[in-house]
Amino acid sequence: MSSSLPASQGSFGAVETEEPLPPAENADNLDMAVDTLGAVLRVYGQNAFDLNDIPANTIKALCEQWALHALYAAAPPNCGETAPGIPTGGKRDWSGLRAFFAQHRRKEQEYVARSFSGMQQIVRTFIHELNRSLIGEQHTDSRMQAQLERLETAAQTHSIDALKLEVFSTITTLTRLMEERKQAQQRQIESLYAQIQELGCQLEEARQVSNLDPLTQLYNRKSLDSQLALALDIRSVFGEPACLFLIDADHFKSINDNYGHAAGDMVLKKLADCLAYTFPRKGDFIARYGGEEFAILFRDASLKEGRQIGERLLRAVRALRIEHDGKVIPITVSVGVSEALPNDTPVTWLERADRALYSAKQRGRNRMEER
Repeated sequence: MSSSLPASQGSFGAVETEEPLPPAENADNLDMAVDTLGAVLRVYGQNAFDLNDIPANTIKALCEQWALHALYAAAPPNCGETAPGIPTGGKRDWSGLRAFFAQHRRKEQEYVARSFSGMQQIVRTFIHELNRSLIGEQHTDSRMQAQLERLETAAQTHSIDALKLEVFSTITTLTRLMEERKQAQQRQIESLYAQIQELGCQLEEARQVSNLDPLTQLYNRKSLDSQLALALDIRSVFGEPACLFLIDADHFKSINDNYGHAAGDMVLKKLADCLAYTFPRKGDFIARYGGEEFAILFRDASLKEGRQIGERLLRAVRALRIEHDGKVIPITVSVGVSEALPNDTPVTWLERADRALYSAKQRGRNRMEER
């Protein structure tokens, strides 16, 4: 996944300009949106992974069929009337496409949940195998001890032949036991390695999910902290500048009070998509800071460049048209921006950006301030 989580830019509504676009340009934008949807479906399919009941190749094929359906109105998957790939007269099953994507996403979430259960079973198996290993070594020690006792008895008989026999027997027993132990340990290592590999894959999947905010699908506060530390290290070693934006949705409580919490959640998702649209570079890092606040790490950029992109963000949010129950919900944001300083820590950098955000809210909101 890239540093700025790719949001579905078609989902937050068009960012309108001051004047309506000409019909030809509207058509171009619609074609671009459909082309982008087709490309997103193909990328999603190419990066599919095996689920318990659906192999990755099947998911890839379904995504390709839906992409052809969106791009060329080809028949969607599981269409009994028309073979896949044959045009359907220009009609597209958008609701079916949404249902397919939502259903597959739920299956991915269920797969991760089951992975946690499997991980617990692997840990229990690991403990059991370790206990068996210790018991086996105790048995090996007792066999060796018995042979040493026979060797000691032979030494007390003063019989050279008996002593030579037991010395030879001891060497043979020791060699055999060492080889058995080596083979047993090799089998245990291979078994444990396979279990640890599987456990590592499951933990990595769980880590990726735990780093995302479930509502907006942006990164969360925990991920932001590590990225701030990394950006400061890069600045210290290579001198690369970076700016930190803190963004707060203005009067968000009144949106929840007037339109309901479902509408409030929709506003947050549209706002998250707008941020991803405004900060499209691979190196830009966008996170939900908490509640109605967002944070953006704008790498390789001075404060002057930060001001320019911040003003562009303000304009993009003002142009948003978020409709709910036939009404347009107005939305603006307050922005605080701060450039990283030589002796900054993640805490001091965040505090300075937070003071800038507080100043923007105190001075009337719907504006940007810097520190």
